[in-house]
Amino acid sequence: MDLNARHHGTSDASSNEVAARHLRADTRTLSTDVIATTVRSAAGGAARLMLGLLCLGLCPALCQPVVYAAAPIPANVLNELPYDWQDEHGEASRLSQWSGKTVLLTMAYPTCRQTCSYALHRLEELQQSADRAGTPIEVVVISYDPKISPGTWSIYRRHHHLDRTNWHFLTGSTATTQQFAKALQFPYWLYDEHLVHDFKILLIGPDGQIAKTLTWATRNDDFFTAAALSCPPSDAQGCKL
Repeated sequence: MDLNARHHGTSDASSNEVAARHLRADTRTLSTDVIATTVRSAAGGAARLMLGLLCLGLCPALCQPVVYAAAPIPANVLNELPYDWQDEHGEASRLSQWSGKTVLLTMAYPTCRQTCSYALHRLEELQQSADRAGTPIEVVVISYDPKISPGTWSIYRRHHHLDRTNWHFLTGSTATTQQFAKALQFPYWLYDEHLVHDFKILLIGPDGQIAKTLTWATRNDDFFTAAALSCPPSDAQGCKL
C-alpha cells in the first residue's frame, strides 16, 4: 500500500470515529428529548407512573433535585431530630414525643397517587401484622409538601378511613422538611409541577434507632412476623424487634 492510500485509510478511519462519536451524542440528546416530550404529552395515571420511573432513574439529568445528597443518619432518630411539626389537628408536635415506642415512619403527601398510595397500603398491612404480634406501634407520616395544611391531612384521613389514634400526619416548614428528608435519606425531586420520590418506610425501635428499612427491594417484608413467633403475648411490649 502506498503512502497516499495509507493516509486516506487513516483519514477515513478517523472520520468514521468522529462521526460515531457525534452519532452517540446525538442519540443521547435525542433520547432525553424524546423522554421529556413523552412525559409532557402523556396523561392520567400512566403518565404519573412513567414520570416517577423516569425521574427516579434519570435524576438529576431531567429533574430538579430538592433533596438528593445523602447525609449520615442520626443514631437516635426520635431524639436527635428536634424539628417542629404540626399534626393534622393543628397541634405542635415533635418526634421525641414517641421516644421509647416502636414507630413506623414514612414521607408522603395527600395528592400523590402512586408511591404514596402504595406506602399507605403497606403501612396498613404492617399495622395489622403488629396487631397480630401484639406489638403496639405508632405510625408517623410526614408530608413532602410543606404547603399541606392540617385540614388537608384531616380530610385525607377521613377519606381513607385512617381513624386510628396511633396514626399521625405531620407537616413542617420548607426548611424543616428538606432538612428532615436529607437527615433520613428520603430523596425527592421536582419535575415541572410534579414532586417525585421513592418508596421507603422506616421501623424505629424504642431506643430511637432505625431497626429495619422497607424499600422497593424489600417491600414484601413483614417487620413483625418474627416478634409474633418469638414473643409471648404477655411480654409483647418488651420484645426486641
